[in-house]
Amino acid sequence: MKNKKALSEVVTVMLMILVVLGSVTAIWTVIYNFSHNRLNKAGSCYNTFEKINLNDDYTCYNSTSKVMQFSISRQNIAMDYLLVSISLNDSSRIYKLYDFVTEIENLTDYTTGNSNVSLPGNESGKTYNAANIEEFPVLIEIAPNINNNQCDVSSKIEDIVDCK
Repeated sequence: MKNKKALSEVVTVMLMILVVLGSVTAIWTVIYNFSHNRLNKAGSCYNTFEKINLNDDYTCYNSTSKVMQFSISRQNIAMDYLLVSISLNDSSRIYKLYDFVTEIENLTDYTTGNSNVSLPGNESGKTYNAANIEEFPVLIEIAPNINNNQCDVSSKIEDIVDCK
């Protein structure tokens, strides 16, 4: 009988060790996946604030023609696309600009007037016209998407002037 009792204590201790190891492994997996995803996003978006900007000098709203003109300057930065958000009092307009040419409704290249638009190339800038903006915009913001991670706003202009 003594041998059976000693054997059950050993089994109990081994089961407790297995339960603790299983719990630690499960908790570690959850923490690792959470932190790994956060670090990947932070790494992708790190140091974008000075690399893609709105240019104050060429950003304005023409209240007569209802056109918002905005200019983007880009340093050497790779991105999937750039979100441009023009906020009005009760709504907003959002445009997605890619490195490749895309036709976007109510958005044209300032110099060509063409609705086939793309992001400015690295180390350059480009100006755009957003048509049919019926009221004076209160804010324009841009936010890059890098490695399928949506970054925070990298540049914004709140005091939009009239182009007149």
